[in-house]
Amino acid sequence: MDRAGGPLELMASLGAFLFFCLMLAVPSGYSYGAALLLLAGLLFCAQRPALGLSREDRMLAWLLLANTLIALAIFLLHGDELKTIDQSSRYAMAIPIMWLAMQRPPRRSWIWAGVALGAIASVGITLWQRHWEGIDRATGFVTSAIPYGDIGLMMAILCAAALFSLSGAARGRAWPWACLLGLGVLAGLFSCVASETRGAWIALPPVAVIFCVAFGRRRDLWRLLGAGVAGVAVLAAVFVMMPDQGLKARSFEAVREVQMYLHERNSGTSVGARLEMWRMALEHIPKKPLLGWSYAQYEAQVKRETVANKASPFVATLANTHNNYLEVWLHQGSFGLLALLALYWCALRGFCRRLRHPDLNVRVLAVSGASVMASFFLFGLTQVILGRNNGVLFFLVSLAVFWGCMRHEEGLAPGLARPTQASP
Repeated sequence: MDRAGGPLELMASLGAFLFFCLMLAVPSGYSYGAALLLLAGLLFCAQRPALGLSREDRMLAWLLLANTLIALAIFLLHGDELKTIDQSSRYAMAIPIMWLAMQRPPRRSWIWAGVALGAIASVGITLWQRHWEGIDRATGFVTSAIPYGDIGLMMAILCAAALFSLSGAARGRAWPWACLLGLGVLAGLFSCVASETRGAWIALPPVAVIFCVAFGRRRDLWRLLGAGVAGVAVLAAVFVMMPDQGLKARSFEAVREVQMYLHERNSGTSVGARLEMWRMALEHIPKKPLLGWSYAQYEAQVKRETVANKASPFVATLANTHNNYLEVWLHQGSFGLLALLALYWCALRGFCRRLRHPDLNVRVLAVSGASVMASFFLFGLTQVILGRNNGVLFFLVSLAVFWGCMRHEEGLAPGLARPTQASP
């Protein structure tokens, strides 16, 4: 059971609950819980507590700060518009939330309830948009169908991780949670499918590996392999039986558009324009590799190339390169790219080091954090997921909350000192 806490613990618990619960359900839903968590984190830091940070904790905090400071320095150097520094400023804000979660963590039951209810609430929004508003692809309130599908899938994955925490709970207490979290898994998957996003699904294979490493046993290897093959077969069967529209049609269309670009360099399609933007970014990055291009300079360069018929006019209508790493490298230079990759590596390595921890609480939180890191890394290959308020806040708040809670539980459970059962 979670222990009762004081005002800061209550603020942290309520903030985490609201963050996940409102993420997809209301306009700017990601901001309310994040603001409450930040306020609680700042109040906690104002008390000047003894943090007892490990080398990993300090490294993670420095990398979060570095991502903000590098972006700020480049912003001042290039003279970019103020809005270009908006998302980058959030990295430093995650530090007090992480420190708060390490010492005054939100209750796990509030976190999982927020995730499950947030996923379930998204179904109502999805059905309303698809069947009443007549929108072909559900977008929720996160400006685009792509991040809506990505975050919906993440909600499903987090609910699946939380289900494993019920293995040691009493049956009478476990079944309501199992029903709630199971509905959360189905709801998140439904919203992802309804968004018709294609790039989200590439996250499933590495996430499956993370789950197997954390919860599988060597003697269950063949069973896990069989379950994996069966799961792939079921997904393939569901895909084949889908009507020839929606996600299925968009998947086949993506293959056709890639072939058109490779054979004819047709950049007038959705996928072709993205591939052309990647080509142009890779062509121009070596010209300013260290400090990158200002947004105004590069936008003017793209327009010149479209006027000169070196690229389709459709390319100039795209807001960005549709690749998080090329976007950062292009506008923040090598320093910005290295800082972002180092943050991913440090966080993912830290979570993965605890996937086999003897305490189930630690393991479940490690799986949750590692799944977010791996998924967002892959999401960034086909979109600038960290260039949106919803995407960057989901990434940073999840990182701060799951890291902080994991480190807190690890401090309570050194080695095998505690029973290995867990509870929401």
